[in-house]
Amino acid sequence: MTWVGVEGIEGVMDLLFADRPVTDGPRAAMSTPVFDSDGVRLPSVLLTPAGDGPHPLVVMLNGFPGNERNADVAQALRRVGFAVLTFHYRGSWGTGGEWSWGNVLADVRNVLASVREGALSEADAGRLSADAGQISVDAGRPLVDAGRLSVDAGRLSVDAGRPLVDAGRPLVDARQISVDTGQISLVGHSLGGFAALMTAAGDPHIRAVAAIAAFDLGAAGQLAAVDPARRVAYEAAFGEELLPLTGTSGPALVAEMRQAGAAWGLAALAERLGDRPVLLVGADRDTVAEPDVHFRPLVDAYAHLPGFRHARFDTDHALSDSRVGLTTTLASFLTAPRSTT
Repeated sequence: MTWVGVEGIEGVMDLLFADRPVTDGPRAAMSTPVFDSDGVRLPSVLLTPAGDGPHPLVVMLNGFPGNERNADVAQALRRVGFAVLTFHYRGSWGTGGEWSWGNVLADVRNVLASVREGALSEADAGRLSADAGQISVDAGRPLVDAGRLSVDAGRLSVDAGRPLVDAGRPLVDARQISVDTGQISLVGHSLGGFAALMTAAGDPHIRAVAAIAAFDLGAAGQLAAVDPARRVAYEAAFGEELLPLTGTSGPALVAEMRQAGAAWGLAALAERLGDRPVLLVGADRDTVAEPDVHFRPLVDAYAHLPGFRHARFDTDHALSDSRVGLTTTLASFLTAPRSTT
């Protein structure tokens, strides 16, 4: 099967860099769902493509601390026909809670569970309709507080003949927000690549996983445990990136990955990824996730998997001068025909 309604790779490439023609159906849109993760509210952005749903979903996971959001890739994948979801981990960029590697993994699991429970589904479209009693986008967050309006709360109108909202007209087309929870892929960058592979290994319902310049916390933790210079270097490097984070420190982050050790090693995940499509993207000039530690050992470990692919670019950790190459590689991988079994 091909997940997206595009004929052949040529059609995919055309849509990567050109807008879809406007039709009478649902239009492309952006919404901002909020997810609960162990009592912490995680803000997110959902990009939905034009056309009737349900849409296959790509959950994009950013790295540490989240400077590179890969918005260019997300927009391109939306044009191809994917819904794309990004979110902030707890303890980052003003989100509540405390940052830790373990909390990142928990946040990914919790967001996926919410999606599968219907947080983005057509069934929840009723929560996005104009109900004069509440007018809510999120059942817990009223869009308009009727008690603060100087109008009849039963009608919420400014002019008796012109209602402010029409309870019979949904604010969002249900066909547009619907995602296919049976077709969820994970794409992660750096720490997000680690989280994507770890999550997919423990979740057999993830249909495909791509890791871009993945940072192998297990390998790094084991190196830090035996090499004091490496430990000090990690503590300093992590400490320089803490401005948008709360509740952690460079030494705390190194201690956490040392404690996890081999349990967070990515090479050992090969058999748990099974025959699902797996893509690793490496960067030859990466000084953060050095290829000899974080990429080449994974290529060797995953080489026997039937759905494994890998790509390398002569660029840095952020793939700064290979954005088009990265985007086309991901689009080709995610839209490749594959079995439904």
